[in-house]
Amino acid sequence: MAAKKSKSKKLQFGNLTVYQRYGSLHNDRGPAYIDSNEQIFQYYRYGKLHRENGPAYINKKYGYHGWYLNGKQYQFSDWCKITSLDKDRLAMLILTHD
Repeated sequence: MAAKKSKSKKLQFGNLTVYQRYGSLHNDRGPAYIDSNEQIFQYYRYGKLHRENGPAYINKKYGYHGWYLNGKQYQFSDWCKITSLDKDRLAMLILTHD
């Protein structure tokens, strides 16, 4: 069985890659905004920063992680309380979080 194809449209601008759906940043299969120069990865769902299984905003260059659900930013500890992540994956994130 073939893997599902993303319904998001991929746009490439030099070192910047964005995925859009219905005119908003959106990607069901990974980050919707990727800046390979600055090492920034942002996960969006219908134009709002959102990720249920990890940080929605990652800046590898500066070591920053932003925790968002439906466009609202949370402290890591608060995000852990409301995410739908399974216990094993959540425990792994807690152990590896700075």
